[in-house]
Amino acid sequence: MEKKEVAGKDNEGNDFEEKLAEGLVKLKKQNRKRWITCGVAIVLVLVGAVVGYLLVGEMRAKAVQEGIVSDVENGLGKIFVDVAAEVPSERATVAEIERMENIVRQLKREEYAEWKEEKLEKLERAKEYALLKIKLEMMMEEGNLKLEVTSEQLADARKTMEKMREGYRNELKNVLKKLEMQKQAIDDVRREVREMFTDEARTVVRGNLVRDELNTIKTRAESLPQKEIASELSGDFEKIEVVLKQREIEAEEARRRAYEAWLRAEELRKQREREIAAAWVGFEVPYHSQTESKIYNGCEAASMLMALQYKGYLAGMDLATYVEMMPKSTDPFQGFTYSVYDLEPKTAAHWIAPAPLVKFGKESSGNMEIVEVTGASLDELDREVEAGNPVIIYLTWLFNPVKGWAEGAPLNLHVMLLTGYNTETGSQRVTDPWTQADGGRTYDLSKELVEGLYNETGRRAIVVR
Repeated sequence: MEKKEVAGKDNEGNDFEEKLAEGLVKLKKQNRKRWITCGVAIVLVLVGAVVGYLLVGEMRAKAVQEGIVSDVENGLGKIFVDVAAEVPSERATVAEIERMENIVRQLKREEYAEWKEEKLEKLERAKEYALLKIKLEMMMEEGNLKLEVTSEQLADARKTMEKMREGYRNELKNVLKKLEMQKQAIDDVRREVREMFTDEARTVVRGNLVRDELNTIKTRAESLPQKEIASELSGDFEKIEVVLKQREIEAEEARRRAYEAWLRAEELRKQREREIAAAWVGFEVPYHSQTESKIYNGCEAASMLMALQYKGYLAGMDLATYVEMMPKSTDPFQGFTYSVYDLEPKTAAHWIAPAPLVKFGKESSGNMEIVEVTGASLDELDREVEAGNPVIIYLTWLFNPVKGWAEGAPLNLHVMLLTGYNTETGSQRVTDPWTQADGGRTYDLSKELVEGLYNETGRRAIVVR
């Protein structure tokens, strides 16, 4: 019994323990679930907090980046008058451009990468412009080129400018052109002053330098904005001035001497003219014009009539009547051939030889002192003129060279009177019955010309005494 009771109690004790164990197990399971739930909740809270933090940070970062973009856009508006065309503003300083570059570099978001690169390139070009602008400004003083600036520096500036875009070039080209022109003007004045001397030391002034040239260069030097140039060259100008004054004194003296020499020469020339004018030997004869009478081949008859009337024969006789009295023939050694009125035929000589002309003169006037002197020298003919005797001489039309021969005479034969010669010069004076359009009828010709034509046509001549 006691054993059963003890056994029963043992069994009850075991059941309690089992139930307690089961209870503890259930309690553990329930606690585990609670802890898991709590952990999950905590994790979710933490994740939510992180995600929220990240979202807020992203929004803030984006807002910052957008603010940078806005700042850059506003900043570019200060640097450029026209951002798209890249026309720079007066406010486009290097400091401002570099400040904007630093702001642009703060952009980190990938979506702004292309925009960032574009703006940095644009700012780099603007900075290059601003640096060149500063360089040009440093070359100037009060808006004008400094004297120490070299042509190479200006060439480098132009090379840099030419690589820039049009907007930048347009802003700089006028300034650079002004500086280049001033440099050229300075160099030209210096070079031209240097060329006024023949030596490097500038002690010998160029021989052909005139005052007008000096005054022109001085005026140009004084008109340059760089006033130092006139001072720099003043010593050269003074040296040149001294030399020119001396040369002007010498030139004036030379002009005076030349004028006096000219006066002496002019007096000698006039004296010579007087001597030559006084040396003429000759006379004037009554004149008959074959052209005015339209007797175009009547030179022999006209010359004979003028000579006879000078000697006192056939007073009142006119050429038209006299030429009709002249014998005609098909042989020029018997009478006049062809027509005395017409020029045709031009292939033949319209003329009368000395012998029949002498015979006609004697018979028509009764003067028996008409003599053919064919073959006489020109000097012998001049002796006849000196004796007061007209000489009918066979020469050529307008004193041209002989042009062909026909029937014993040149085709351009022309007969006139020898009425004078000059004992000083030997010049010959002939009276031509063919009146020129200007009224010319008497010619003073060189002895060489008359003698040459006289010899060439056969030395044919007649003296009317």
